[in-house]
Amino acid sequence: MEITYEGEGERIDKWLPEKFAYSRNFFHHIIERGGITVNGKETKKSYKLRNNDLTTIDNLERYLSPLILDECPEIEIPIVHEEE
Repeated sequence: MEITYEGEGERIDKWLPEKFAYSRNFFHHIIERGGITVNGKETKKSYKLRNNDLTTIDNLERYLSPLILDECPEIEIPIVHEEE
């Protein structure tokens, strides 16, 4: 999916949630995995867009899938106190 930005100086992680009904954290997740590029280059969440920047989101549906959870590490949390 490709979108052309019109404006000047808005952070990509602020602009994308305005275009789509997903949270800023959701887009942070995709950016960290290289799933969003600007003008063909991987970007950072703090990137400030310039007029006519071409933003490409690689397979947005992949990040909505429960399969993405398989990529998350499993963390064991010890029980410190348990009431009887």
